[in-house]
Parts: sequence; C-alpha cells; structure tokens
Amino acid sequence: MSTISMSAGRWALASADVEVQVIDSGADGAHVPEHAEVVAAPFGQSLAWTLDRFQRRFGHAWVPGRVVLTADALDFRPRQQEDSPTPLALRMGEVVSIEAVSKLFTKLVRVEVSSGRVIAFRCRSPFVFAEQLQMAAGAVRAVAA
Repeated sequence: MSTISMSAGRWALASADVEVQVIDSGADGAHVPEHAEVVAAPFGQSLAWTLDRFQRRFGHAWVPGRVVLTADALDFRPRQQEDSPTPLALRMGEVVSIEAVSKLFTKLVRVEVSSGRVIAFRCRSPFVFAEQLQMAAGAVRAVAA
C-alpha cells in the first residue's frame, strides 16, 4: 500500500482579494526592536529584504492582489504580474501582532512583523480575516512551544 506525503502547511485555509501596503515602522510610530531577528525566507532572503524589495517596487501605494493563508504562511501575489511579480511570503511565526481596523471608509487588517514593519491588508471583512490570521499564528506558536 503506497502512502501519500502531504504537508498541512500547503492547504489553503482562506483566500481573498485585498490591497496591500507595507508601512515603515517610523511612519506609524511602531517600535523597531534593536535586535530584530533575521529569519531566512524559503530562498534565503530575510523578511526585511522581501519587504524592502516590495516597497521599492510599489512605494507606499495600495497594491491590489490575492492573498492566500495556509496553516503556516501568508502569500500575497500582486495582480499586475506582466513585467515582474513581487510577491510577499510571510511565515506566521514572524507575526508579532494582528489588529483589525474598521472605520467609516477604512476596513483593514494591520499585521506587525518581527522586523518592526507593518503590513496593512485592506479588505471587505477585516474582523473575519484578522481572526483567521490569529488562529493560524496561534497554531504556529503552539506547535513551536
């Protein structure tokens, strides 16, 4: 009898069309830890390097695209991929805090990462998306403990 190897981290828990903005830590008063850990991404780049690359490409503009949440990571792919895609891949272990913000015309989820930066996801139902992110991040922390 053959067995099939499956990684639960590859299963999509949620996906949504969102707009993303990477916010510098100094822009919103977030605290940058002096000894922020450098965590290597799957291809050897740190999260800080990935966010710098994303910000150089798009600046502070809102970038439309699709986000997919798995058990251990969050993957964002911009819609405009014709010239050079600049995806974001965030492991849930790098998440420091998650906050849903819903005002009259602003509905977003703010995710602070270990590098001290904030990734803002503008979406239709921020409280549902924030809860899904918190559940995934909590599960990763529980497994790591």
